[in-house]
Amino acid sequence: LLRCGDEQASAAGLDAGRGRAAALVCAVALTAGAVSAVGALGFVGLLVPHLALAVFGADLRITIPGAALLGAVVVCGADAAAQLLSRLLAVALDADRLTLPVGALTTFVGAGLLLVVARRRADER
Repeated sequence: LLRCGDEQASAAGLDAGRGRAAALVCAVALTAGAVSAVGALGFVGLLVPHLALAVFGADLRITIPGAALLGAVVVCGADAAAQLLSRLLAVALDADRLTLPVGALTTFVGAGLLLVVARRRADER
């Protein structure tokens, strides 16, 4: 009902504010469960389909293979960024060996992006 708009949801008897809050709580709980079961790289599986839909459009014949390719690019990019940040932090902190886990980087970036995706309004879609 929320995807139909606030007026339609209210006409059907749903309080749009409470329904949106309940949907957000469910999204956060399901995301936390997925991340705890799969690991921090699970954010890639949660966010790349939204990104692929925005980049490739609604035609699933293009979007699904595009999402697979985009997921690989995101993971490779996160790994390269984690290695680069590890080297920069090691130099800045004068440490012999310092590693930033790629999962920590995807969690940090993925949490922010997931909040952006979850909080989008229906008129922005």
